[in-house]
Amino acid sequence: MNEAIKSALAAARTAAEEALTAVQAGDHATARQLLAIMDDELTSCETGNAAVRQSRAKTLRIEAEVRALLPDLTEMSEPAAPATEAAPEVEPEVEPAAPASVPLPAPAPVTEPAPAAEAGLAPTPAPAAPVAAVTLAVQPSARNIAPAHTLDADAWGRVAAALQVDGETNTDVAQLRLDAERHAAAQVQARTDRKTFVAKVEEARSLQALVMAGALSGDVAVANKAWDRLFDVTTSIRGAAQKAIREGQPDPVKNAAYDQAREFAKRIKAWARAPRASAAA
Repeated sequence: MNEAIKSALAAARTAAEEALTAVQAGDHATARQLLAIMDDELTSCETGNAAVRQSRAKTLRIEAEVRALLPDLTEMSEPAAPATEAAPEVEPEVEPAAPASVPLPAPAPVTEPAPAAEAGLAPTPAPAAPVAAVTLAVQPSARNIAPAHTLDADAWGRVAAALQVDGETNTDVAQLRLDAERHAAAQVQARTDRKTFVAKVEEARSLQALVMAGALSGDVAVANKAWDRLFDVTTSIRGAAQKAIREGQPDPVKNAAYDQAREFAKRIKAWARAPRASAAA
């Protein structure tokens, strides 16, 4: 095993371990960025050497633990329950009687509080009902990782309008969600087969389908989560394509995958910036 591979394996293991620490602390954005770094390092370690395979396997086990703690892509497409929905009534449970040999303590007397009006105090307002909130912005961490890439609802509305008239894009939300699940399953299989680059491409396609499904259905949270992760995956695909070029062995498959991911991102950005009228034209 040469020094370059040893260094890459060590960097991948470190990134995976730091990702596990981050996700356990609830910092999902940092964990995802670190997994992208880990992917880049493992890409350069695809070899038949037994020692390398063993080291890669340990790192991939850590990665699996991290991904198990991250929100699942398919969960993002399910609509959230309304915050104002009344909770179902629950019948009070009857506690079993204590054994006869154990005397029960006498209940303490309960003193009813005087009404607020009689005590000369202003009535205490009822607590407000909790409102479900989705925090999309991610603060930069100590590793200077950039905040999440997000668009507002108006921008996603412009993207949806452009998708509807594009003519080359599937606009069936249900089908797009199925496509996302299919590519996510293919990603898992590719990782199992140690086909790192194929896994990246399948993840990108899954995320692209979720971006379009979120925009078309008006689900800003889904669109933004997929859009943010897609930046990491596209960067990783670009790194793999450029690495092959630097080594003097350009890979048409990797170049094509990067061109597709880059073109998708450019179109979404252009549609998001365009006025709604021109986006639908």
